[in-house]
Amino acid sequence: MASDPTTRLQTLATAIHQHIQQTPDVRTGQKIDLPNITNTTYSPVLMGQQPRATQFIPTLLASPHAGAMAQVMALLAEVQSLLTWRQNPNYTVANVGQQFLDNFCHATLTSADGPLQGPTLPMGWFVLFGPHTLYKTHQHPPNEIYLAITAGGEWQLGTQDWQALNAGDALYIPSNTPHAIRTHAKPILTYSIWLEDADLADIEI
Repeated sequence: MASDPTTRLQTLATAIHQHIQQTPDVRTGQKIDLPNITNTTYSPVLMGQQPRATQFIPTLLASPHAGAMAQVMALLAEVQSLLTWRQNPNYTVANVGQQFLDNFCHATLTSADGPLQGPTLPMGWFVLFGPHTLYKTHQHPPNEIYLAITAGGEWQLGTQDWQALNAGDALYIPSNTPHAIRTHAKPILTYSIWLEDADLADIEI
């Protein structure tokens, strides 16, 4: 794989975007359009203390994967050193609980502040959930797309029944729709894209 950080990250982001654009939303059957990934630049992000949930990354990377998600996981393994896993600073023991904080983290891939920046890129990041974790009902103004990179997670929109996503499934969540996520015996890795500019502080939980 190319050693240039911009090319490496762009290859990963392109693989994710192309898969989402080719994959109908599991609820509506509609395909979701995303901007092309061009004219990007790499901006290093300072490493901080690694969240506890990063302990599940080696297991996820070493697990067998099939199809397009095998390519995504292989590319992710190649760029691990360029990503920074962190917590949402607005999440505390008081509003989400210690068990959730110990089993949740995210790593931004595309955004206005790096590591991969571009004039038309939406904010996108990997989201990792440990076993037996509930991301309780929350909402936010941006329309969101979730890509299940690994299987085992379930999503709930509003009061609808919980829906399991297989690896490679995409789920569209309309603006300000309450939604929740839960895992069972295994950790899962997902990718989330916000289609409009916003801040993590805009999440109501």
